[in-house]
Amino acid sequence: EERVDIVESYGVDNTGEKNETVKIQAALDDISGSNKALYFPPGIYKSFKLDFRSNSRIHLSKNARLLADDTALESYISDSETKINCFLRIEGVENLSISGLGILDGNGTKMVGLSHQEQSKIFSGMRLILINRSKKIKFEGVILKDAARWNTHILNAQDVSFRYCKLMNNPVDNEYLGSLDGWDPDSSSDVRIENCFGWAGDDAVAIKCTGVGSQGGEVPNVDRITVKGNVFLTKKTGLKIGTETRCALMQNIVFEDNEIIESDRVMGINVRDGALVSQVLFKNNYAEYCYPDRKQNGMNFYITKRNKEISALGKIQNVMIENCTFEQAFPKRFSFYRHYTETETSDLSINFKNLVIGG
Repeated sequence: EERVDIVESYGVDNTGEKNETVKIQAALDDISGSNKALYFPPGIYKSFKLDFRSNSRIHLSKNARLLADDTALESYISDSETKINCFLRIEGVENLSISGLGILDGNGTKMVGLSHQEQSKIFSGMRLILINRSKKIKFEGVILKDAARWNTHILNAQDVSFRYCKLMNNPVDNEYLGSLDGWDPDSSSDVRIENCFGWAGDDAVAIKCTGVGSQGGEVPNVDRITVKGNVFLTKKTGLKIGTETRCALMQNIVFEDNEIIESDRVMGINVRDGALVSQVLFKNNYAEYCYPDRKQNGMNFYITKRNKEISALGKIQNVMIENCTFEQAFPKRFSFYRHYTETETSDLSINFKNLVIGG
């Protein structure tokens, strides 16, 4: 395919010394619908917030690094209905491919942990990537690094895939950094996360319905999410649904063939805001070590209320845990809990087949 070299064609500085937001954004705008690929050769490309466009192909060569400029926070602050701050925004986009062995670097540790410590107390973090109201979005091979909160938020989107990507969202411990999830599919459908590596300070994958962007209307459901063939390390939960469950239905979710090297909880379904969570398969997942955090139990499933007065009670039904192995027992017992006084036994239904612990 014909490609456009962003350095040759746009005169973009790739030494990392100069902020090139204007030129990079112009290149992203121009490549849309051109049937060409925008190519980033090796180098450091410093920028403020960028918007990707429909009908675009982006390729980052090995050692190409798109780096969030930490000198100011203003450009990253949301100006849309989501109120979600981010570095790379994919909003209202259809048909986008981002590939290569380059790095998308949110620079979150430096930005929040060092450069803007005081502002970080009122700055609600920053996603590396926000995918919102978009479809047919493909990531392949790239490194997703160092957000100042959730790394990749997939909100109200359809047909989104991540393959052979490497996610690192907790490079160093810092008191100003928190909620460092990896991938967060949120009110989305037909999402696939396959053959990826993820290292996260919080949940590696957490499938949610936050209600963000719904503006008081009906919150879109979750349907057909596949998390397969990945290797994860996390200080929290490796394979998770919840805790935000503000939709009616979350269904057809598959966690298969994943290696969870280290986690506080390997598998979890946490329903705190209503929703029926149904048709969930955990299959052929392998867990190694316990990270000594708050729970230290291999499975943590529960139905409860976030707000005792107003939150709805959901259900967890038709869940199968099949051919899953724990190399060693975690310090604490598996936990399966429902709000006993207001739920039925059938509201929490989990089936086990060939579960191995320490065998």
